[in-house]
Amino acid sequence: MIGERENERCYFCGGQLQSAVTIMPFVVGNSVVIVKEVPAEVCNQCGEAIVSSGVAAIIDRKVKQARQAGFEVTVVVYSETELVPA
Repeated sequence: MIGERENERCYFCGGQLQSAVTIMPFVVGNSVVIVKEVPAEVCNQCGEAIVSSGVAAIIDRKVKQARQAGFEVTVVVYSETELVPA
């Protein structure tokens, strides 16, 4: 979801969602991957971040690439210019 929506509510607590850029951590096996500058709808009450399917696909690819690098902890920056193959 991109763009502020007045009536959109958090799936978890019912708080108001607002467009923001956030940091999303992922623990996969023994690795930690932190993705910075992720566009999301963030709940102003609980802080839960909700992303669109397109954003999620890019994040998924970045997390897989980071794991393949073999580092225990990796920090990557989200970029919409990296296209995900269909």
